[in-house]
Amino acid sequence: MRSRLLNLVSAAALAVGGVLLPAAPANAAPDDCFHKFACFYKNFEYTFKELTRDNATTCENLDKPINDTMSSVINYTDMTLVLYQHYNWLGKYVLVPTGGGFSRLDYVPIYNQDNSFYGYNTFNDRVSSFCILWR
Repeated sequence: MRSRLLNLVSAAALAVGGVLLPAAPANAAPDDCFHKFACFYKNFEYTFKELTRDNATTCENLDKPINDTMSSVINYTDMTLVLYQHYNWLGKYVLVPTGGGFSRLDYVPIYNQDNSFYGYNTFNDRVSSFCILWR
């Protein structure tokens, strides 16, 4: 499972010319998310933190009440954070590189399950699972 996900991240990088697209710059860096953690927020602009995970987390499904409620995310882990549209790491996904984040998940680069680039679109309130992976 983990090697499949690592291949997925590598293939996604190649799908966009061999370079990971940087996350959109944050409007205001959150002061409640610390080094080695990924933080998930219910609202835009890193407000109303609902979930925090550290480097030790690998993959996790999001259950109610936080499933499909994320609107911004920051990744201060040493790894790549991958957000998935469906449970069990399926469906379209968004890559959040180390030190990156999206203050708004309403216009982000999205990849298809087959690692092809889908385009820029909304991922707001669509995250159902995630993985934190070594690059």
